[in-house]
Amino acid sequence: MATDLDDGLRIIDEARSKGEAISVGLVGNCADVLPELARRDILPDVLTDQTSAHDALNGYVPNGMNLEEAARLRRDDPNEYIRRSMHAMATHVRAMLELKRKGAVTFDYGNNIRAQAKQAGLENAFEIPGFVPEYIRPLFVRPRSLPVGCAFRKSGRHSQDRQPRAGVVSRRSSAFSLA
Repeated sequence: MATDLDDGLRIIDEARSKGEAISVGLVGNCADVLPELARRDILPDVLTDQTSAHDALNGYVPNGMNLEEAARLRRDDPNEYIRRSMHAMATHVRAMLELKRKGAVTFDYGNNIRAQAKQAGLENAFEIPGFVPEYIRPLFVRPRSLPVGCAFRKSGRHSQDRQPRAGVVSRRSSAFSLA
């Protein structure tokens, strides 16, 4: 576990140089960390978000404050807390879009962060695809109609009859996640 981005990256670099596969948790705020990764051109293989972004008051912590300060603001001024959360979500998603543009496989996992970011003014938030439509749904797509003279045979081997549109793979030996 790392509490500083540089320390987390150092741990990853050491493991990579030894050929070790590890996972490093970083205690940090994505609205701070992801823009910094983009600025430094540090590209994750796969990028998603697992916050409870659907709830700007209780499910997301605005950046620029520690947990104690966030709890106090949530209690004393919930409207300001929500305003800051929404602004942070827009910053967070903007950085995800930048990392996606640079080549990171990036997707939303259904927590509504794209909609929150759009509501906060980030018009292109939905350029990040959702996980299910991008990776799962194509596994189950069947043609709606068959061409004339074509027959559909139930082989019992459906998984071999189609190919997924894309897959999530890691090109590096170490993973990095925010805790």
